[in-house]
Amino acid sequence: MKKTKIQKSKFLRLVYQLQNYWKLGWLDNKARYAKTYLGEVWIALSVVLLSSVLALVYGDIFGSTIDGEIKYFSYLALGITLWNCIADSMALGSRFIIESASQILNTTYSLKSLFLRKFFYICQNLFIGLASILFVILIVNKDLIGNYVQLFLPLSVFLVFNLLIIIYFSLIGCLIRDFAEIVPLVTTIIFLGSPILYPASRLDNFAWIANVNIPYRVLDIVRSAILTGEVNYLKCVLILIAGLILLLFTFAYLERNRTKIALWCD
Repeated sequence: MKKTKIQKSKFLRLVYQLQNYWKLGWLDNKARYAKTYLGEVWIALSVVLLSSVLALVYGDIFGSTIDGEIKYFSYLALGITLWNCIADSMALGSRFIIESASQILNTTYSLKSLFLRKFFYICQNLFIGLASILFVILIVNKDLIGNYVQLFLPLSVFLVFNLLIIIYFSLIGCLIRDFAEIVPLVTTIIFLGSPILYPASRLDNFAWIANVNIPYRVLDIVRSAILTGEVNYLKCVLILIAGLILLLFTFAYLERNRTKIALWCD
């Protein structure tokens, strides 16, 4: 039997698989909003409405602009949108293997495929929310549009970081039964301790908190790229390569020990 082009090319096969995972992730999103009239539009509406209300309230405290001409809304909305993605990854990851244990044990699906499906579900929520926020920023901070071209590399680092969160939180969730209950508390503490609602300059002597806060540091790589146009390309490339290498080794470990990992949940 003749092999198709996709079967012959490893690259094309990978692209085809990723496309399928993306479609499965989209089906999860469709299912989530199946009983609503607006559907996935709620993803965009919720983040814009939340950011607008918070900007209205906290704008009186921190001022309508920060660091010169950057509108407080732009700073806050980007922080909220990116943080929601990290919080969703933590929450989803903490329960993922526990909830998927029977599927792992009773099917031949690779763990990689299960993780990527959920990862793309998270990505789609992020892209819809971020696109809506960037559109609003065009209105309130139109001078930042030139910085959008700097977004690709920082956003790639951010996405790989979120995939790692999903994977490692799922492993911790298997080993520590109450971990999923602790995660909401952890995410709230990290959120309140991060310069997301307030400018980093307000930390003063407590600036070290932001410096050791890894989720915030990754979030800020993306936000700074949009707000200031400044990107440390070498740093981003090194982090991205390290993250991808870690992913490859982690996926290889997961596939070798898939049954053992699923049995941890019993």
